[in-house]
Amino acid sequence: DFVQFTSNKENAEILRQLVELFSAQSLQQVSPDILGDAYEWILRYFAPQKAKEGEVYTPREVIQLLVEILDPKPKDKVYDPAAGSSGMLILSYQHLDRKDANKLFLFGQEANYKTLALAKMNMFIHDIRNAKLFPGDTLLYPKTKEGERLGKFDIVIANPPWNQDGYYEEVLKKGEFWRERYKYGFTTKQSADWAWIQHM
Repeated sequence: DFVQFTSNKENAEILRQLVELFSAQSLQQVSPDILGDAYEWILRYFAPQKAKEGEVYTPREVIQLLVEILDPKPKDKVYDPAAGSSGMLILSYQHLDRKDANKLFLFGQEANYKTLALAKMNMFIHDIRNAKLFPGDTLLYPKTKEGERLGKFDIVIANPPWNQDGYYEEVLKKGEFWRERYKYGFTTKQSADWAWIQHM
């Protein structure tokens, strides 16, 4: 929450200085990559606080390694079912030169609406226009559909909320496509890991 964040005097002062710094600059000539790096630094700076709230920031180096291994190509459909601030999708895009990157199809879904707003802002700052980010609970209501079927992707990259509780059989059966996605069994009340793995 913005109000909660700025109630801390140190955070409020940092925010004030950031606003003053950016207000004094003309950013028209600054490349989206530089702006994006600055934005991601801010996200990393506040990552410890977000971790206390149950959200995990995946280090850029880990994402870079995953992207190098998966090696997205032009025309690939890349999906992150737990998009967070969209770092995995952005690095997948940056893996290619801009001409080829614009041929990627990027999809993400995020349950936390505030985090989704950060993801959309991150995409905008990086000047990435070919991403579709959806709100909602991926395990219950996946938004990436192709007609009446669940969408299919060339690459799925994610760091979902491991050990997430509350997604046992009765809950998952209330969602969409549960027969198709959870045919190898349901998770315990304590951890939705198996549900995430099957969804991906």
